[in-house]
This record gives sequence, C-alpha cells and structure tokens, in this order.
Amino acid sequence: MAPLATHNVSHSAQQLEVLQCLDREGWLVTPLLNGCRIAVLSRACKQALEGWPSRLQCLEFLRIYGDLEVARKLQWVAQHCPQLRYLVLDYCYPSGGNLSEAIQAVAGGCSRLRHLDFGGNFATLEATLQAVAQACPELECLCVAYCDVTDAALWAVAQGCPQLKELDLSLNWVSNAAIQGVAQACPQLKKLNVTYCTNLRDEAIDAVARGCPQLEYLQVGGLRITDAAIHAVAQGCPQLKQLDITQCAMLTESAIVSIARGCTHLEWLEHTICGGPAASIQYYQ
Repeated sequence: MAPLATHNVSHSAQQLEVLQCLDREGWLVTPLLNGCRIAVLSRACKQALEGWPSRLQCLEFLRIYGDLEVARKLQWVAQHCPQLRYLVLDYCYPSGGNLSEAIQAVAGGCSRLRHLDFGGNFATLEATLQAVAQACPELECLCVAYCDVTDAALWAVAQGCPQLKELDLSLNWVSNAAIQGVAQACPQLKKLNVTYCTNLRDEAIDAVARGCPQLEYLQVGGLRITDAAIHAVAQGCPQLKQLDITQCAMLTESAIVSIARGCTHLEWLEHTICGGPAASIQYYQ
C-alpha cells in the first residue's frame, strides 16, 4: 500500500504545482482556494514539472469574451510553448487588432503548428495568414470560416502550406482564382468547406476536382454551380466520402447520378430535392 499512497501524493502535488503555475500567469478564471500552496515537493516532482509549457501541444480557448485577455495569453504561449501543434480560438469576440498580432506571434513562436482554427473571430487576416503561411509550413488544418478572408491571404496560405489537408472557408468572399490557386498548390487536400462562398462558380470546383484527387469531404452548399462542376468532382475525386450540395439550386438529378457512379466510396450525401427541404442520404458499404 505504501507505494500506491506515495504515487497518489506525488500525483496530487503535480496537479497543484501546475495549477499554481497557471494561476501565476493569469490562466485561471478563479484563484486557488485560500491561496493554498503545498509546502514541500519532492525532487522527482519538481523535475517532472520543470519546463512543462515547452511540452504543451494542444490548446483551446472556448467562448472567451474580449480579445485583450486572449491576446495576452497567446503572446505568453508564443514565448513559452514552441511545441504547440493544435490551437483553437472559439469565438473570442475581438474588438481590435490585438488578436491578430497575437496569432502572428504564435505563428512565429510555434512554427510546428499543424491545426489552427479561429473561425468566427474578426481578426485582421491579411497580415495574420501571411505570417502563418511563412512560419508554419507543416500546417495541415486551417479553419477561417466567417473571417473576411482575402484572396491575397489565401494565396499566401496555398503557397506556404503545401501539406494542407483540411480547409474551412465557409461564409467568405473568396474568388474562383483563389480556390484555383489552393487546388494547384495543395494536392493533399482531403476536406474543403466553401459553403456560402457565393462568389464561387463552376471553375473553382472544377479546379479542386482536377487538383485534389485525395478529396474525401466537400461542402459546397449555397453555391451557384451547375451539373458540370459536380460531374468534374465525380470524375476527379474517386475517394469522396461526404458531399454537401444543399441550396445549390442549379443542380439537377444528373449531378447526383454522376456522383453515385463515380464516387464508389460515398457514405453521406446531403442535398436539396427540387427546391424543397434538404435531405440526407447515408450509404453503407
């Protein structure tokens, strides 16, 4: 029993020390109860905890209001967490440029970043995405939904992040040329969401079909595309598993037939029937 008790004490001491460190850096929403501190830590515990920020790989900010506090914490992350791989900012409601500068700092300090999601945050993306593209060549997943992404910013990402596999651009005003650039520069793309990117037409989707043969998930809901675009997807993306074509009013049954014939791995198809409500069809292999 003695070794087990020692292990439990050691584990509790580890947790408390991590909380104390977070508290000192302002990461905790409420202070530790009565300022409680452990009197003595074993040498093993101290060695185990030494430098823990440098090992941090995953971080999520969920529903935080006000960008000043978030920006301050991100600046700390940029300085202390070089191993960060996964960062999510879930609606931080920014009011200025602080968040953009902080994300740029994270890109510079965490060059091994692979997953970046700050969809819905109205950051200044021109310089932000250019900084990410220059500093994070290993980036594989980027979500910038509803962020007012510019063509120049998207071009920078396409050129700087050739390993990109997932891209969420939904609710942005990107052009056909920008998507064509992504399709040419990122052939490993597997997931693309351009829902309600209403500037896009057939040529954008056709470029994706020709340039991204590994595509598995495609969301093009709300676009004014024709059957020709979906025919191209059916021919160029045989690995497709999920397709969302809801609110694509110009599509006919011919598009669905071509997908059924060309994409034999299809598992999920969501579409609108004759201008009516959306329907989802799940296929079992």
